[in-house]
Amino acid sequence: MKKSSPDKNFGVKLRELREELGLTIDEFCNQFNSAFNGRLNKSTVSRYENGIQEPMISTVKKLADFYAVDPSYFLGGKPTIYRPTYKDGVMPVLKAFKAGDSVEESENIAGYLDASSFDTDLAPFGLLLQDNSMAPRMCEGDLVIIARQYEDFLPSNGDIMAVSIKGGNAIVRNIIRSDPNGIWLLPSNPGFDSQFYTNEELAKLPVQFIGYVIELEAKIDHKKK
Repeated sequence: MKKSSPDKNFGVKLRELREELGLTIDEFCNQFNSAFNGRLNKSTVSRYENGIQEPMISTVKKLADFYAVDPSYFLGGKPTIYRPTYKDGVMPVLKAFKAGDSVEESENIAGYLDASSFDTDLAPFGLLLQDNSMAPRMCEGDLVIIARQYEDFLPSNGDIMAVSIKGGNAIVRNIIRSDPNGIWLLPSNPGFDSQFYTNEELAKLPVQFIGYVIELEAKIDHKKK
């Protein structure tokens, strides 16, 4: 029986998937190695993408998990969407997220992280920050882990949370409850505006508190564009 191997277009497909996510090879290696405790480097990935070297089938499976495609896609098949779950020991990393979206079925999945050290009952997911509003501690391109909150609640003073306003993409803000009539959403970067929402506005707009920031999982070089 002939042993399965990547098809002749494997490198092209691999490069296309990486470029669709807007990742440099270095950024891909950082995220892949973090998710799968791997040791891929720029030189090896470059050889894969240029058809100079073929990866082991076990690596092909991990690449498929990272890019959320079925492994058969790399073996000559069509790009059937394959989405790992918490049962597979990983959590999704998103480029953007809105309240009410399904994390597991999101079209904004950028990859996956090892979830073995997290309580999956909290339905954690990674979120790539899109600006420097929480700098200097958390910068554009950095990865934060969000523990989701399902019940209706108001956060506590001092919490750092992912918040969706008027159904928009989630932003991360410091929560200040110094006024009984509402809540302040404060960026850490003074170059960004603070926002105050009355209790009425919280319900009407709405302002939805998606979950707590529980960890700054990885530093991705935010100087690279």
